[in-house]
Amino acid sequence: MGATNSGERRVELYVRSLAPGGTHRQQDTVVRRLDDLLDAGVIGAYDVRVWGDRIRHASATARTADGRHVQDRLARIERWAERDGYSLDGIYREVECECAITDESWTEVRFPEIALAEFVDDELVSLAPSRDPDAGELVGVLDRLAELDGTTATGSEDDPGDDRRPVEAGHVDH
Repeated sequence: MGATNSGERRVELYVRSLAPGGTHRQQDTVVRRLDDLLDAGVIGAYDVRVWGDRIRHASATARTADGRHVQDRLARIERWAERDGYSLDGIYREVECECAITDESWTEVRFPEIALAEFVDDELVSLAPSRDPDAGELVGVLDRLAELDGTTATGSEDDPGDDRRPVEAGHVDH
C-alpha cells in the first residue's frame, strides 16, 4: 500500500488463502479494521500477503522471490520472539513429513490461518498470534487490533474473530 515515512507503523497481514472457506468472516473483519486504523492514522500502511499453509525450506519454490520473502519473515519472526520473550509454540510448527512411496522425508513449517506483523522503521515490533511472556496467554490478531485502536476484541457467531481459541497451524478441512 505504498512507501512509509520514518517512524510510521506498517502492518502485514498474512493469510493462507484469499478464499478461506469458514474463516472468511474473520479475514473480512480484520481487513475492515485495518482500513479503519489506516483512515484514523493509527497505521500508515498495510499489505495483505498470501503465504499458504506451509513451506518446505529446501524446496525449489522456497527459492523463488515469494518463497524467500516468506522465509525472511519467518526468520524475522523467530528473532523478534527470541528478543522480546514471546512464544510461538503451537503457532508456527515444524513438522516432519515422510513419503512412504519414495522413502523421502522433509521438514515443513506450518502457518496459522491468519497472522499480523507490525513494523516501525522496518523493525518487527509485534506479531499476532503469539504468546505474551508476561500474561502467558495467546495474543490473537483481533486482540492486537483492539490494542491499536483502544477498544476490546469481540467475537460472535456472526463474527468468528474471537481468536483466543486454540490456534491450529496445520491443515484445516472446511
